Formats: sequence, structure tokens, C-alpha cells
Amino acid sequence: MQVSWLHSIRTKLFVLIGVLVLFTIAGISGHNLYKFRRILEDQIEEKTLNLAENAIDGVNNQLRLWQGQVSQTLIQLSTSESARQTTYRDLVSVNPDFVSFQHLRTTEAGTQSIFFEFTEKTKNLNFEAQDPKKVSNQIQADTEAWVKTFKPDAVKEPFFLRNISSAAGVSLFQIAVPAVTGKNSLDWGILSIWQQPLVHLLPQADQVDSFLVQSDGQVLISGSTEKVFHPESQRKHPVVQVAISGKSTLGSRQYIEGQDTKKIGAFSWSKEFQLGSIVLRNPQAAYDAINKEIWNTILLTILILLGVMLISYHSAGQLTRNLQKLTEVTQRIATGDLQSTIEIDTKDEVHELGTSISHMAEQIHNLLEKTAEAARQEKELETAKIVQQTLFPKKDVDSLFFTATGKYFPASECGGDWWGHFTTESDLEFICIADATGHGAAAALVTAIAFSSCMMLARTLQQAYEEAPEKILARFNEVLWEAGRGLTTMTFFAAFLNKKTGVLSFANAGHNLPLLIPENPADVRLQKKGTKTQRYVVMQNRGTPLGLEPDSQYTKKTLSIAPGDKLFFYTDGLIECKNKLGVMWGKQNLLQVIEANAAESPERVKEETLSQAFSFFENTPLEDDITIVVAEIGKLWSASEPVYG
Repeated sequence: MQVSWLHSIRTKLFVLIGVLVLFTIAGISGHNLYKFRRILEDQIEEKTLNLAENAIDGVNNQLRLWQGQVSQTLIQLSTSESARQTTYRDLVSVNPDFVSFQHLRTTEAGTQSIFFEFTEKTKNLNFEAQDPKKVSNQIQADTEAWVKTFKPDAVKEPFFLRNISSAAGVSLFQIAVPAVTGKNSLDWGILSIWQQPLVHLLPQADQVDSFLVQSDGQVLISGSTEKVFHPESQRKHPVVQVAISGKSTLGSRQYIEGQDTKKIGAFSWSKEFQLGSIVLRNPQAAYDAINKEIWNTILLTILILLGVMLISYHSAGQLTRNLQKLTEVTQRIATGDLQSTIEIDTKDEVHELGTSISHMAEQIHNLLEKTAEAARQEKELETAKIVQQTLFPKKDVDSLFFTATGKYFPASECGGDWWGHFTTESDLEFICIADATGHGAAAALVTAIAFSSCMMLARTLQQAYEEAPEKILARFNEVLWEAGRGLTTMTFFAAFLNKKTGVLSFANAGHNLPLLIPENPADVRLQKKGTKTQRYVVMQNRGTPLGLEPDSQYTKKTLSIAPGDKLFFYTDGLIECKNKLGVMWGKQNLLQVIEANAAESPERVKEETLSQAFSFFENTPLEDDITIVVAEIGKLWSASEPVYG
């Protein structure tokens, strides 16, 4: 019986393969399109964050310069009136970006205008069709009205910023610096400046919108006239809302604008000036370019495929005969004849398939063996995880001199983080924290080497190694170099606490810098940052990671310790793991937690830090191991020997 071409296997194969290939191409193309979009979004988001951060850095520097000029000018208050006025005029004339300087005095009796200077250099500038004299009068009147709202005893801030474009009728902003001249008297130096100098510091490009906002959400600086003259227009913007919430000083988010248009926004916040740079980008042009290339590729692939299928249709007869042979041998194998073989006289993919079927029984046997081996390896990996957990201290350290508590979160079955504590026989407490490259079985092996080395050294540490953490790191480096030859590395921070002298000696091999947190907020070891005293001391010391070079050398540094001092150690996973938006928790957020909980117990500091960090991560899988250790010097301890030298 002759089979019609419509019902032939060749025709059915032709149609079936065509449909399957088309669906495959569509699926792969859709997947790649999604993947490319995600990669592009990540790149655009990272670039937008960098633009926002660079912009706020430039703005901060410029504002500090102008603020300093105004403050320096106010110092001349004690000079004669003529000399003071000359100083005011010199300030306005020194920079073509300055429009006016006004000196006001606020007392219980009211606000008095001492001096007002409107720069002559502005005569050649564009006042947007307005008379400069009118602008001068508007600035003077509005500034006096603004300053009248301040009471001398209520002014706490060292400076004030505001957008006066609406009041002046041109794009301007003001810096106001107060100076206390009496018990109930306050002098103001107020500088009016063109917005353009700060606009130039903001990123400017196609598909990019950038501006500066204050803590109330109003626009201070923008290249857009609409935003400048309507500063409240951006207050409800989702990126502005996140920026002024105060939850983070740096961040980004994606949002929908208009008719389902996805945009990416980022912000960087300056606590010094209570000012944030906002950068918004429209990635649609990049999406369109990717879509065009992918669809062109799909069209070309389909055209080539159709040509190939037409040619293959004519040679499908041989294919169907070989398929019949394959059918027969698979039926025999299905009955249990695992010795069946097949001979295909062509040298194409069907021949390869026939060879594969001929060895099916052997492959099934090998597969069963591999399955058993995989189960065994999985069991061994679980055992390795249990063994690794025994490397950490079995319980919190608790003694009259020293307490320590830690927590470890691996990113996979086996991790590369580790911390340890050892008490030597020479009145020394040895505490260390380490982070091997990556995570998993290889990193776990490196931590096991470090643990074994620490155990050996802790048992043999006597006078030769007292207060010499740099020598320990040099030894560890030799061990890891011999084991890995630079392929596997580890960061390591080692510290000795001397119970008798109260000296903390430490060395660092590329690890995150720990913090020392004195109990007394007025401790002389603390430093000021601006007008605020930090609640922590960064244990500054740098060094090359272990195992990277064969002859690395390390430096010892020392600090005096006092009763109640806390030591905070952590690995980089704590600050570098990300939330669902791809934003890292960051060191700034960690330091804010330390500032807020400096007076709490080690356990409380540990739990509060982990609580805020994991709340930020929002159940996002960890990309790296996380370890945190908080130690405290006993509050009843005192040094029994003085330190000389």
C-alpha cells in the first residue's frame, strides 16, 4: 500500500521538527532577552548609584567651600563698618556665581538689615528678562522675612540651605550662616548663589534626570526650571521618599512611571548638609536595542532553518529506515535483552544514537553506580559540615577578664569563615577571625588548616611569641602558601590581650578592620568626626591575605584596653550580602548600629546587629558566609603591671 505524502513519516517529521525548533528558538530567545535585560538593569543600577554618589561628593565639597567663605567673612564683625563693608563687597566680587550677600541681625526687638551687596558682575548675566534691580529688591525683602522666622535662642544648626528661585524670579539658592554675637543677639551672613555651579556637578546626559533634594523632600538644585520653581513637585517621587526616610545613605530602586515605563533611580545622602542627590535613568533605549538585535537574530535563524529543513526533507527516507532499526532494538532491550546492539550504515546523528542504544545496558549499570556514589558523597559532605561546626568555640567565652560571643551563618553546606579563642599559659588571651576565599568545601578545607595551626600554636605559645601576632600570621602564610601556592587565600585578624599590662596587640592579613568600643563615651581614645564624637575606634592595620605570596610580612600594632571595652569582629559577608533589590547592607549601616548600641552588652550588640542586617536582607539567599564576634573586657578587671617603653 502506497502511503500518501501527507501521511508519510517524512512529512510528519518535517512538520514536527519545524514546530519543535520554532518553539525552542522562541523559548531560548525569550530566556536570553530576560537574562540580558536583568544584566543590563544591574549595570545601569550600579552606574546610577555611582553617579549619585559622585554628585553628592562634589556638592559637599563646593558647599563646604562656600560655607567657609561666609563664616570667614562673619569673623570681620568686630572691625570697623567701612572695613566690614569692603570685606562683604570683596566676597561677592570674588566669584561670578555669587549674586548677593546680606548681613542681618536678629535681636529680641526684631530683625535689622546691616548691609546688602548685589554684585555688579551680574549685570551681564541672563536674568530671564527681569530687571536686576527688581531681583535685588525681591531677594532682600524675602531674606529679611525668612530670617524673622528664627528666634536667636532656637537656632541650633551651623548653616541653612534653601531654594529662593520662586521668590527671586530666577534660579537661585541661599546659604545662611548664623553667628552668635550676644546673649540674645544673632548675626546672619546670607549668600545668594546661582544654581548653575551645582547643576554642573550633577550628571547630565540623555535619558538622565538629576537634582538635589532637602530632608523635607523639596528640590534645592535642578537643571529643570519646572522643578526649581516648583520645589515641592518631587516630594512624592518614590526614590525621593526612600532618600528622605533616613534608612540608608545610599540606595537605588526600580519604579514604574507613565504608561508602564520602567525606570531606575538612585540616591546618595549627605548627613552633613541634610541633602541628597537624586539620579533617575530611563533604560528603555537600551532595552529597545537589545530587543531589535534579538528579533533580527530570530528572523535570520528561522530563514536558515527553513532552508535546512527543505533540504533535509529529501533525505528523510534514509532517516526513517534507520529509525525503524532503532525501534526494533529498543523493543528487544525493553524485554530485558541488554546485550542487543544495532548497526547503522550512515555516519550521522542517527548512527550516534544507535551506538548509544547499543551501550544502553552498560550505561544503566554505570548510572546506578554513580547514583550510589553521589549518595555517598552527599553523606560525606553533610559529615564535613558537622565536623566544621566543631571547629568553632563550643560555647561563649566567659571569665573575669574576658567574655566573647559569636555567631556564624554559612552561605552553603560548608563555609570559609571561622573564629577562635585560646587562653595561653602566659596571661594572654588569643582571639582571631578568618575568612577563606569563597565558600563551600574548598574554603572549609582552608579553615580546617587555620584551626589546626591555631591549636598547635596556642599550645606552644610561650615567651617566644608573646604579643607577636605578626609572627603568627607569617607562619600561617607559609602554611597556606605551601598548601595552595596562591590558589586559595584567606584573610586573618589575630589579636593578643595581655591580662597583666592591659595591652592589645594585633596584626591583620587583609581582613575587615575590627572596632574597639570604649564603655565611656568621653574616652580620650575616641576621635571626633565633624562636630560629633565617634563611639568606636577603628583598629587600623593592613596586610596581604594569607597564602597569596610566599614571603609576606605583617606589622604589629597596639592599643591600651580598659575595663568595659568591647571588641567587634566581623567578616565581609555581613556588609556585602544584598537584599532583593541587589543593594548591599554596607559598612555605614553597620556603624550606625554600633553607635546606637555602644553601651549594650556583647550579646545585645551581636543580636541587634544580626537582627537589622537580616531584616535588610529579607530572606535573600546569602552570597557569602557571615561571622560576627563581640568580646568585652571585664568591668572589674584592672592591670597589675605597668607598661614601659
